[in-house]
Amino acid sequence: MLQKIEIMLYVNSVEKAAQFWKDAFGAVETDYQTMPDNSISISLKITNDLDMRIFDKNFVVKYSPEISVATPSLMLYTDGINLLHERISRMGVAISPIQDFDGVLQFNFSDYEENYFAVSEL
Repeated sequence: MLQKIEIMLYVNSVEKAAQFWKDAFGAVETDYQTMPDNSISISLKITNDLDMRIFDKNFVVKYSPEISVATPSLMLYTDGINLLHERISRMGVAISPIQDFDGVLQFNFSDYEENYFAVSEL
């Protein structure tokens, strides 16, 4: 049985991406590694059941060219959609208004590298 999920996110600036997830979602850094090419990788705990490992895209292309570095499409769920929307709005990234989709509130936002993600209320 699965015990946890770790998302692999490939970005241009690992430290900037990690800071975004810390600021936006309160993620906690759990690991910092220097890779063979001197790039870095940072692991974050997003929730009790979800971790994220952030790698430099150039490292992945060089050492694992068979892996797609495309940003995954993520739907994040919260019971505090208004507070989360306000927090992300203050970060200077693109963010949509909260919208009602068949009785469920949702919005989308970009990170600092203009990767888009979605948030839905529980």
